[in-house]
Amino acid sequence: MRIEMIVLSSLKQSLMITGFIFVMMLVIEYVNVQTRGIWRDVLKRGRLMQYFIAALLGAIPGCLGAFTAVTLFSHGIISFGALVATMIATSGDEAFVMLAMFPGKAILIIALTFIIGIISGLLTDKFIKIPAGQGWRRGKDLPLHHDDSCICFPKGEIKRQLYQSSMERVLLIVIILILSAVIFTGKIGPGEWNWVRITLLISMLVSLFIVVTVPEHFLKEHLWNHIV
Repeated sequence: MRIEMIVLSSLKQSLMITGFIFVMMLVIEYVNVQTRGIWRDVLKRGRLMQYFIAALLGAIPGCLGAFTAVTLFSHGIISFGALVATMIATSGDEAFVMLAMFPGKAILIIALTFIIGIISGLLTDKFIKIPAGQGWRRGKDLPLHHDDSCICFPKGEIKRQLYQSSMERVLLIVIILILSAVIFTGKIGPGEWNWVRITLLISMLVSLFIVVTVPEHFLKEHLWNHIV
């Protein structure tokens, strides 16, 4: 019975992590096209900014910041060193325990790991040359198509898109709704209402908005082909 509980708990955590990374990939694709890739190019050119932002993501209590960094790395937006900076700076859920038991020392520890993370990221990229996104998402960078058009509220189009939904749109909507339901009921993720559950639900709602409103080209070329 105990082994079954451990396996079930692991499956629930895996589903939550997979769902959040999926949503972050979707949001990143959306923002990238909406900004015409400007934010991506600025971040890719500024290595010091990469280390700072990556370490800041790691310093956020909980694991959501680290998951976001993994998403950015898999898309080739941040370097391997920046990913290392995140992983060194993060304390995971233990940060909540430290902040509750010894807040003064906890803040000092988080600040120190933040600085160490930045330095470690810089040294990692200096001595270890690993292209961003190399591996399981090789070739899955964030390309821009010159004819990209994404109107969030095209008059008269949203209703038509829903009535004439493609298989890709239906599947993405179903996946997001199922994930939202199991997170809302506490089947996966936190068992009580806290900032993690709220963040996850907001992320799901944002992703649902994107999937429902984007045009078919964006849905298939950027969400389905690049993420799924």
